[in-house]
Amino acid sequence: MYRKFRLLGLFIFLFNLQIAKAQKSLTEIKNPVDSIGCSAKYDKAKAMYAQMFNSSNAVKYRKLKKKFYDKVPKGELIDDPKAINCKERALFWIEANISKTGFKKYEDAQQQWDDMKEARKMLESENQELYNYIKESHKVCPELFNNFFLDLMKEYGDEFQL
Repeated sequence: MYRKFRLLGLFIFLFNLQIAKAQKSLTEIKNPVDSIGCSAKYDKAKAMYAQMFNSSNAVKYRKLKKKFYDKVPKGELIDDPKAINCKERALFWIEANISKTGFKKYEDAQQQWDDMKEARKMLESENQELYNYIKESHKVCPELFNNFFLDLMKEYGDEFQL
């Protein structure tokens, strides 16, 4: 009887081992990361991002963004129920709470917002190849690129932008 239980235990162990192996093989078939060069795509995208991050337009955008948000109280929810977009949410709130901000007048906030957004447009325009590359790579390697932005956020911290 003891021998039957040992054989049954061995059979169950081997059966579970085969299931685990089959699941691993199925995963590799569904997304053969190495066979389609996903690691290389990921590395190239990170290098392209680093190049973009260090470009003069990216530095300019980050400076303008910091200059704007340094004048807004930390921890304050900048929102206005009348707003229909991000610009309005920020600027309507600033207009209603100008004394809580570092802006001397509403027009200064509006001009700094417009300068920041113009710098952002230039940055996006000059890096369209990066955005397209990330988009296409995500289609081919979704499991690897799902964490791409999280990895960049960890690496670049508060300076992360895309």
